[in-house]
Amino acid sequence: EVDTTKPSARLQPVQIGAGADAETVVIAWTAVDKNLGPEPIDLFYAARPEGPWLPIASKIKNDGSFRWTLPREVEATFFVRMEVTDQAGNNVRCDAPQAVVVDLQ
Repeated sequence: EVDTTKPSARLQPVQIGAGADAETVVIAWTAVDKNLGPEPIDLFYAARPEGPWLPIASKIKNDGSFRWTLPREVEATFFVRMEVTDQAGNNVRCDAPQAVVVDLQ
């Protein structure tokens, strides 16, 4: 069998932490494909929707969410992108439905 089908994937709105977790965001998603490998998810962020895109995490498990502590260089408004690649190399890219706005005070 030759797999030419891209994975099905969707990013959820990014959840911003509060209080002591204010510098943390939770990125949640769904990703489905019969040929996903053990670590098919790559996450990225950018200050603008057109990029440049910088890595958040690479080759992570398809657990449905990732907790990210924001680095100091992140802008108060940023965008999140996910790429899902199956074992055959088929790839799909998803952008979060809206910009993430955090209070960096």
